[in-house]
Amino acid sequence: MFITYTTTDGVRHDSHDITDSGTADPNEPPAPLPTLAAMPGWSADATPTTASRADVDACVAAIAGRGAGSASAVLAESRGDFESLLVEHSSDGDQAYCVVKNGIIQWSNELGEVKPGQPSAPDAAQVVQELSVDGTVASTRLEIALGDAGVGVTSVILHFADNLTVTATVNNGTWMAWWPAAQPAALAAPGASAPPTEAPAPTGPPIISWTTTDGVSHDAP
Repeated sequence: MFITYTTTDGVRHDSHDITDSGTADPNEPPAPLPTLAAMPGWSADATPTTASRADVDACVAAIAGRGAGSASAVLAESRGDFESLLVEHSSDGDQAYCVVKNGIIQWSNELGEVKPGQPSAPDAAQVVQELSVDGTVASTRLEIALGDAGVGVTSVILHFADNLTVTATVNNGTWMAWWPAAQPAALAAPGASAPPTEAPAPTGPPIISWTTTDGVSHDAP
């Protein structure tokens, strides 16, 4: 099982450093950094955008079948040919995530009520949630990371294997990013037999770093 948590001293920990009982396991090696996969039209660099009403409504409908106008965008970005949205339902505060291409929802996931913690300092950032989402096309899978950023954080970078990086979008105390996963999706091709019941587990999480308003770069503990 993989979880991420932060202790009162501000240190972030990953579950691959502990056993299921919660005790430290000195013999457990850290999980390897995830590997970026190739995806035509995807970009590791993000550009903040303003989500259209149509895209927000399409995202909500694809996940929960709720009515038009029932959610608003928290964050929106473009990565090459793709637009990604983090939306929040007005009725209960639940959040959802969608990736759109050419006006069509490619990936979507209901996140529930996300209650992020606060970074340990105004110039700090942290990961709140990471998840895998299978797409509408067989063998397409992506990883999504969401987090908090203090008021002094201007950018967040995610670090992967082979010295590759992905730039997150930061806005109003929240950051998000997504990338194509190296693992296959738990989906069958059209007309094929039933897909596997469970997608393969991801590798370790990416490491994050961030830049503050004074131009200084910081690494996660």
